[in-house]
Amino acid sequence: MEEGMDDSPEVLRREFEAYMQERFLAGMDSRFIDYDTIDHDMALDECDDIRARDLEEKWFDADDDE
Repeated sequence: MEEGMDDSPEVLRREFEAYMQERFLAGMDSRFIDYDTIDHDMALDECDDIRARDLEEKWFDADDDE
């Protein structure tokens, strides 16, 4: 093992998960995932609306606390 390298199972698992996330976000998993279905799923867009509303409410709540 190279000096300073940590090949423990936990580190390797985190590196693998990060690599797979990057592949997914870059659209490189089209053999396994139908990105068009995800892109055009209106139910998933609703999550963005809910998240935006939650952030707005949090901002107003913080403003009220001041």
